[in-house]
Amino acid sequence: MMVNVCNLENNIHVWYHYIEDYFNASYEAAMLKLPERELSELMMYKKQEDKIRRLCGRILLQKALDATTNACISIRQLTKNAYGKPFLPHWYHFSIAHAGRMVVLVFSQKPIGVDIECHNDNIIKYETLLEIMHPQEQEKIKNSHSPEVAFLGCWTKKEALLKAHGTGINDTLSSINTECGESITYVGKKWRWVELNLQQNYCSHIAIPYTKPLNIFKKLILFQK
Repeated sequence: MMVNVCNLENNIHVWYHYIEDYFNASYEAAMLKLPERELSELMMYKKQEDKIRRLCGRILLQKALDATTNACISIRQLTKNAYGKPFLPHWYHFSIAHAGRMVVLVFSQKPIGVDIECHNDNIIKYETLLEIMHPQEQEKIKNSHSPEVAFLGCWTKKEALLKAHGTGINDTLSSINTECGESITYVGKKWRWVELNLQQNYCSHIAIPYTKPLNIFKKLILFQK
């Protein structure tokens, strides 16, 4: 039975977690409780930081499932669409993103995507990726007093939109103009972006089908040590 925390279709739930210690013993214990398939995919990551970020995303998802279904649905029931996007057939639309020490889960009655990036993490080199930006975005980034921040604003919008659409990163990046206003029509559907201000030095956006107004509920999730 599902507890309808998203009883209004304009409700967006944002659950997030801040990783304080990548080598905390509680994370290692949580790994052992993962379904075999999830553990196998997690162990493909080489770096401890990447493993823990992936793990925390799954912990957040399971906590949300427990809270909204009286523990009747498990991450064991995760499946993927043709593009590799995970989904649960009998639960809300959801999306997970992580960067630096932040992990974010969003869920809603409508298709939704989220992306988050950390300033100064040296993972994304905006100078080498300008060509995937729309000409208007390139102009904004080049003229900005903080080009990296401007780039990440555009980037997180693009990735959130593609995740919401269900295709993930593809070759349409440069055709998506995030400077066109608060909404955009993509593949025949109108979408809008909302910025999430979760933590200093992080940039994050969600993308959802165009709706006004929205009710966004943010919740910081602490894991038991």
